Amino acid sequence: MRNGLLGLALLTLVAGSAGVLSAEELSGQVTRVEGSEAFVELPSGAKPSAGDRVVIGWILEGLDEFVEARTGTVREVRAEGVVVDLAPGDAPVKAGYIAKVTIEEGSIRVIELPDGPGSEGLPDEERELSVIITLVRLGLVEGDWKAEDMDGNGLPDYWTRDVASLHYRAAEWGKVEAIEVEVARADKAGFAAYSQGEAVPHEGYWFSAIRMDASGRPYAQVPDAAGVPSTHPSAWALCAWPAKHGGSTRFTYIVDEKLVVYRKDRGAAGVDRVDAWPKGGPAAGGWTECEGIMITRPIEGEDHPRK
Repeated sequence: MRNGLLGLALLTLVAGSAGVLSAEELSGQVTRVEGSEAFVELPSGAKPSAGDRVVIGWILEGLDEFVEARTGTVREVRAEGVVVDLAPGDAPVKAGYIAKVTIEEGSIRVIELPDGPGSEGLPDEERELSVIITLVRLGLVEGDWKAEDMDGNGLPDYWTRDVASLHYRAAEWGKVEAIEVEVARADKAGFAAYSQGEAVPHEGYWFSAIRMDASGRPYAQVPDAAGVPSTHPSAWALCAWPAKHGGSTRFTYIVDEKLVVYRKDRGAAGVDRVDAWPKGGPAAGGWTECEGIMITRPIEGEDHPRK
């Protein structure tokens, strides 16, 4: 898998978990310690975020071996470095110690279970979170697609024709494989076009590109080499709907380029795809925002971490 965004194992999907897409480790120096806080100076240009993991220790002379003393978490980012909340422990931390900060450049953090009507008493909260995170990760793939020109058409655009092509679309290295085959197979219409067998729901859900925007214009506007409308220069939208409505699979989910996921219990209609983004916006159509998902990386542009 070239990009492997969906190939990484999701950590336990409960409050406070995180799925890391890529990480960079930087070394800094502890400048002072005040109680359970340590102030760490980092190299210029470093871009840490609150929540990044920190390991503090020293180099064992003669062996060039790092000895861990304490761990901690970045609480505050300042111009000169970061403020670290130290985890409880007996080992002392002193000025001059080395601090290794893991900068999670591509991560999705689940801060809390989604809010909204009907969230209480879900039989399987992990399944719901898995569907939400899959949609957000598909959105991050869309950002990669535009930034890296994965379809090689020479245009900075999003792939909007289907979901399955995010895995099966031809590329210079073979297949794009930007998402797991299990997710690609959950796109019934898109997967059928590649004649790879029978489509299968992923985590009890089907996934699909939404065909029309709120104004009734198609998201797939720019033709590919075969003349099939496939991309859009600035917008995309996806949906996930239950293969069987009821219990933990009663909600339908939608997301667009803003990377905000909404959900709605559509009743019996909830076993079919969403054809158009809601007119007047999701709230006007009775959709509820799934709060508690924080994106901690840019999805396109010069600072795109995966170029």
